[in-house]
Amino acid sequence: MKWLFSLLFVIAVAVGFTWFSREDPGFIVVSRGNWTLETSLSLFILGLAIAILAVYLSLNFLIWLWQFPGKVRARHEARRQQKSHQMLQEGILALWREQWQTAEQILVKSAFHSAIPALHYLGAAFATLRLPATEETQVRTADYFDQARGTMTLSDEILFLLQAKSQQRVNGVAALKSATSAYAIAPHHPEILQTLLSLYQQSSDWKNALSLLTEAKKFNILPQEQLNILEIQAQTALLQQVLHKNAAEGATYWSRLSQSLRRQPELVIVYAQYLANEGDASRAETLLRETLEQQWDAKLINAYGQLRTIKPIEQIHHAEKWLKSHFNDADLLLALGRLCIREKAWDKAEQYLKSALNQTPANQSVNPAIYQTLGEVLSQRGETAIACEYYRQALSTWQTTH
Repeated sequence: MKWLFSLLFVIAVAVGFTWFSREDPGFIVVSRGNWTLETSLSLFILGLAIAILAVYLSLNFLIWLWQFPGKVRARHEARRQQKSHQMLQEGILALWREQWQTAEQILVKSAFHSAIPALHYLGAAFATLRLPATEETQVRTADYFDQARGTMTLSDEILFLLQAKSQQRVNGVAALKSATSAYAIAPHHPEILQTLLSLYQQSSDWKNALSLLTEAKKFNILPQEQLNILEIQAQTALLQQVLHKNAAEGATYWSRLSQSLRRQPELVIVYAQYLANEGDASRAETLLRETLEQQWDAKLINAYGQLRTIKPIEQIHHAEKWLKSHFNDADLLLALGRLCIREKAWDKAEQYLKSALNQTPANQSVNPAIYQTLGEVLSQRGETAIACEYYRQALSTWQTTH
């Protein structure tokens, strides 16, 4: 529509100029030295307009010639980027289909002309991590992450974090190295801290895990409840390692733990089992019993019921006292059933075990150990058919809960 208005304007000007010139075309003389030009005013104006138009068109043509190579390059680059974008989509689809080798080839080939090459290299690294682990694939993976790092606008610690998360499932050593690099840059980043803790757990590096937890507590990086759970897990694993390596060092390590940690069921059970294995079941019984009297815990009572001492009758008496305040506790009743079995008090054991079945809440699965222990009692009494039924129920319940 714009060109139509322009054409109408030019026609209107031409008509007006013609009408104006017909009445009086005017006269103009231009002289310079021996050179003189005489013509009508109308013809001079028309010539001047044509000259200006010619200069304007010439300049535009020269500008177009100057810009033409750049426009060709820009158009060619736009086509290449469009193709690269299409190949990025194909590469992502190949990743989704788990066609790792195809995805790597497509993404690397299309990275150079892409406006976002880092996504191509990260995708290629993800693909190579899923290929069979060889020295060649590991070199390619590291190279792709380096390429992404050189073309990405994200901060280095985030890229190291992505690298660690990608490597975690297939190469724990490389993942730990990447996470450590991220932590060195941003030691107070919660997700980096969680990833590094997870890798320490994966590699059973509990000493470094505890050191990291100390830092996390100092700066309140993670929720306190989560930190406590992780600390107990790390201290339990570390206590097991030390006890297995050197008994004397293990006892020293236990004595140096804080009082609150020495009341944690997981740690108490580990140390009690160590004492029992070393032939000091009496100390193990005392440790479990005193801890239970301070805090009631299902894991502790289960360990108490399985502890073998030279005085099982005393264990039974202690456990029966707890029935006054925990009369409906299925774990306590199971423990009593096991203790009575060691005394060969079959009737009493059966009574406690059947009570344990009845005390299990309706919305919870019965502990398979109750069925299994009942089967043992009835087998000893010669009631084989009923014992087999309890064994079957134990197996069925275990399969359902696992």
